[in-house]
Amino acid sequence: MKITVERNTLILLILISLTLLTSFFIHSKYSVIAILFLAFNKINLVAFQFMELKNAHRIWKVAFLLFASFLLILLGLLFLI
Repeated sequence: MKITVERNTLILLILISLTLLTSFFIHSKYSVIAILFLAFNKINLVAFQFMELKNAHRIWKVAFLLFASFLLILLGLLFLI
């Protein structure tokens, strides 16, 4: 139980720091790419830690990663065009 609480706290602090890091990319030229990359990492942290995807069957892990990657690529291309 204590290890889970410590791990959740660490993941939460990482998520907060990634959110704060996103604010530094607002005015750069390629900010969309940086923000999408950080969002991709954040959604993976949330899914695997807080949604218990790390204990799920391999097919669900692969399906989620493919879906998240597809969204990352699609949104990145839409914003760059």
